[in-house]
Amino acid sequence: QYGPVLLTRCPDCPRPEPLKRLVSKTDENGNLGWEFVKCLSRPMAGRNGKILKKCTHFEWI
Repeated sequence: QYGPVLLTRCPDCPRPEPLKRLVSKTDENGNLGWEFVKCLSRPMAGRNGKILKKCTHFEWI
């Protein structure tokens, strides 16, 4: 039911990994059960050989 969002790439990073669709499991700020997407890409080497930071893209659905 929940997993990668089909054909949706992260708008904040150049990596090819799809966004992951998840559901909030905590009642912090009244968000229990809300759906959101998150970029789960891992650090990787960029074109110039520098290591790119892990992306922190997050948005509520």
